[in-house]
Amino acid sequence: MRQQAGIICAGLVWAALPAMAAAAPPAPEPVEITADGVKLKAFLYRPEGNGPFPAVVALHACDGLPGHRTAE
Repeated sequence: MRQQAGIICAGLVWAALPAMAAAAPPAPEPVEITADGVKLKAFLYRPEGNGPFPAVVALHACDGLPGHRTAE
């Protein structure tokens, strides 16, 4: 039974691959969050459409994302 469920799941993922590959990732939107005199710079990736969408917050050691650091 587990093997059959695995085969079905793999088939569904395989069938969805063309649609997933065709969708371009959203462009990042720079945002600044200010609170109590502290300014945090971030990038917001918002998908196309009306949503609602799930959210993911990434804090890479709190010193910025590689390749997106500034001298400030």
